Order: sequence, then structure tokens, then C-alpha cells
Amino acid sequence: MLRQITSEINLAQSEARLKQSIKEGEQLKAEGEQLKAEGEQLKAEGEQLKAEIIELKAEGEKLKAEGEKLKAEGEKLKQDEEELRGLKRTLMDVEEVFKNYLKIEGEKLEQDKEKLDEKIESLNKVEKTFENQKKE
Repeated sequence: MLRQITSEINLAQSEARLKQSIKEGEQLKAEGEQLKAEGEQLKAEGEQLKAEIIELKAEGEKLKAEGEKLKAEGEKLKQDEEELRGLKRTLMDVEEVFKNYLKIEGEKLEQDKEKLDEKIESLNKVEKTFENQKKE
């Protein structure tokens, strides 16, 4: 009878341990399901982040290409500006040469006018002399 009581006690303890193990197993299973769900959520977030990274990378490449284009346009504008400065200097040089030319031509015309005035005066004297001789 003692054996039977001992056996029943052992059986009861085993059942209690089994129930505890089942309870712990169910708890671990629930935790595992929760961890699995969290893992799926993290995986989804990771995929979303991966997609965002790809999108940002594409946008970065686009911006880089635009930057290169703007840089090239800036260089062209710089070259155009230098060319315009050169043309402006050339135009100023031509203007200076033209002013000097006009000054020289003006001086020549002034000299020619003086010579013509002298010739007209001389012709007027000759004409007066001729008229005076005609009257006599």
C-alpha cells in the first residue's frame, strides 16, 4: 500500500510536472509566435527600407546628373563670359582706333579747309584784280 501511495504521489508529481511543462511549452509557443510575428514585421520594415534606399539612390543619381549638367552649363557660361569680355576689349580697342582715325581725318579736313580758304581768298584777289583791270 505504501508503494501504491508512493506511486500515486509520484504519478501526481509527474502529472503536475507534465502540466507545468505543457504550460511552459504553450507559453514558449506563444512567445515563439510573437517573435515570429515581430520577425515578419521587421522583415517587412526591412523590405520597405530597402525599397526606400533604392528610391533614394535613384534620386541621388538623378540629382548627381542634374548637378553635372548644371556644372557643364556653368562652365559654358564662364567661357561665354570670358569671350564677351574679350569682345568688349576688342570693341574698346576698335573704338579707340576709330576715334584716333576720326581725329586725324578731322585734322586733315581742317588743313584742307584752310588750304581751300587760302585758295578761295587768292581766287577772290585774282577776280578783284581782273575786275579792276576790266574796268580800266
